[in-house]
Amino acid sequence: MTTSYNTGLIAAAENGLGPSCQIFQMPSKRLVAEIKMKTTLKCVGMTFSRDGKYLLMIGGLPDFNISIYDLENKKFLITEDLKLKCRSDFLSVKFNPRSKNEFCILSEHKVQFYSMV
Repeated sequence: MTTSYNTGLIAAAENGLGPSCQIFQMPSKRLVAEIKMKTTLKCVGMTFSRDGKYLLMIGGLPDFNISIYDLENKKFLITEDLKLKCRSDFLSVKFNPRSKNEFCILSEHKVQFYSMV
């Protein structure tokens, strides 16, 4: 689960075969989107961009896919297949507060920086 304080959004992901993610607008609890996640079993990390336009999701075992959903256009961004490199020691993921096109992934041993061009 993750929140966007600037836009009042809450995203919650299911665990299980073919999970989905629901995004709600608060405080009305209105369902904004339901997304079929690009992972097999579960989501291990999620975060919104500061403006709430993008939701970044990291899948867990067995695929470790990194996917970014554009809430305004209601589609996944077209990127090359990104896989989590620090699979067993993943801690968190965050967008750059100054750019919705950059994010980093923190593991126990390193920080990885990504840029969407």
